Amino acid sequence: LGNALLADPSNPENMNYSIEFCGGTHLAHLAKARSFALISEEGIAKGVRRIVAVTGADADTAIATGSTLTSEVAAATKLTDTAALEVRVNTLKQAVDTAVISAALKAELRASLTTLSKRVFEASKLAAAANKEKATSLAVTAADEAATLGASFVVIQMSVGAEVKPVTEAWYAITAKHSNMAALLLSSDMEKGKVLAYAGVPDALQSKLKANEWVNAVLGVLGGKGGGKANVAQGQGTAVEKVEEAVAVAKSVAKAAF
Repeated sequence: LGNALLADPSNPENMNYSIEFCGGTHLAHLAKARSFALISEEGIAKGVRRIVAVTGADADTAIATGSTLTSEVAAATKLTDTAALEVRVNTLKQAVDTAVISAALKAELRASLTTLSKRVFEASKLAAAANKEKATSLAVTAADEAATLGASFVVIQMSVGAEVKPVTEAWYAITAKHSNMAALLLSSDMEKGKVLAYAGVPDALQSKLKANEWVNAVLGVLGGKGGGKANVAQGQGTAVEKVEEAVAVAKSVAKAAF
């Protein structure tokens, strides 16, 4: 057809064909492309799609990068430590999002990382439930012992991380059983280098001891600051190596008050 058009460009029959400009790229044969990678496909207007692909050295690089990321995602699936997995998934998500790789492979890797994120979420839920149970059990046992000794307060050290929810639940458990007992709870997260301090003081005892003052005295040792009111207060510090000293200060402040 092309030769016929060139031989007789004025022929009216030519109007029966759509003539479009082609800007290339033209190859003498496919071997010159060497490799091919379809990088993206997106809509740019109604009924119009844009496809971006690379060949040659750029395609080789895209394929190699995709292979490396595939191996790294596969390795991440074998991690058993939830905290390490969460960090790795977040790193890989960023790497995949910014990588110039096959669009199809990118979709597959994102799906795999979404599955891993769900695994992290479920593991975190289980850990949170276990921490809540552990914190509550420790707190009630310590409060029972303090009540047996006739004490008006209890200071409890535990290791359920620096999240406030398990410690708050522990305080609720104490007040449910010992409504007139003040408590200061300390929980460390060695991996994150944080210590949570949480203080609770019943209304009847606030004339002698206020939770915000109590918790800030402790956080002064731990290199942090807290906030709250006379009934409940909390805060975090970073001096995890001074937890024992913080416990001593908490007991000293409470003994002076009572």
